[in-house]
Amino acid sequence: MQLATLNLPMDWQGCAGCRVTATGIGFDLDYRLTRLVYLDSELNFFPGTPERGAVEEGLLGVKVGHTARSWGVFAQLRPGFVHYEKTLLPGSSSEYEDATRFAFDVGGSVEYYASRHSTIRFNMGTTFIHYLAGRPDPRQPPVSVLSDDYYATQGNFRATTGYVFRF
Repeated sequence: MQLATLNLPMDWQGCAGCRVTATGIGFDLDYRLTRLVYLDSELNFFPGTPERGAVEEGLLGVKVGHTARSWGVFAQLRPGFVHYEKTLLPGSSSEYEDATRFAFDVGGSVEYYASRHSTIRFNMGTTFIHYLAGRPDPRQPPVSVLSDDYYATQGNFRATTGYVFRF
């Protein structure tokens, strides 16, 4: 179990793309592949309010690092998704829908091994999210010649901390 925070642009009446630091809960599951490499997954839920909907985040990737007797230091690269329950339709100022966007998390973590089966983890990083832009960006070409949709990628600060039970 973990406590998670993620700074995101969110939509609600009177504020399109306003930045919000969402706080939620989640869990992390790791599997050690080699002495230095782990398969790392994370699923977080950020509850919404009546003005703005909830957000879910899922990530799966690799974690590489070194463990000592009671500490571990890691870097991680994890692609995944962010699902918004309420986001503005492109080109609209009052119609909402749910949307799932590609995400790529880059970060690092420090772990303290309190006992053989107990770990306290601190994690920080940036989650890059690929958003559909409502208007063209002259610096960004369209997705393809078949579509005039434009996308933008934004970095979003994230931090998690929690207790880990090790098998």
